[in-house]
Amino acid sequence: MNTGLLGAMIVTARGQARPDGTPKDVDREVVAAFAQVHEEASWLADSNMPKSLLAAGPRADPSELDNFYPWFVHFSINGFEFGAMPLEQLTFRTGERVRWYVMGSTNDFDFHTPHWHGNTVTIHHMRMDVTAVMPMEMLTADMVADNPGIWLFHCHVTFHNAAGMAVRYRVTE
Repeated sequence: MNTGLLGAMIVTARGQARPDGTPKDVDREVVAAFAQVHEEASWLADSNMPKSLLAAGPRADPSELDNFYPWFVHFSINGFEFGAMPLEQLTFRTGERVRWYVMGSTNDFDFHTPHWHGNTVTIHHMRMDVTAVMPMEMLTADMVADNPGIWLFHCHVTFHNAAGMAVRYRVTE
């Protein structure tokens, strides 16, 4: 299984797995890690980000003046921002049973609110299109892809979404 996330380990309950370890009750599995990334914390920050840039602080963009995060803090899903995740990674067929493993990975206090446009998921026996994950929380959401189109999957926290925490997924006929 290609989860799109290095180091992901998914355990299926005894008696519920196929011989390859994937769950019997789904056709596809997807890992979605909601992460706040601090570029200045990278071991490559000194070579990638001159000190003058690090000292610059928040963007001069007037729409960002109320944002207390500096410009080098990014919000991503599986490391992708602003819909840049290749659509092929999140393409499903109509009727396909998709299990989403959603993780609120963070190095801060941020909560995330994953929101699926166009389709619904079932979490804890409840059908919904938006949920919440606390820092370092994980949840499982099951979807039967039944509404063809290209849809947005993003964090509903306004400034996370505005900062790029959004990808697209596709349901084909």
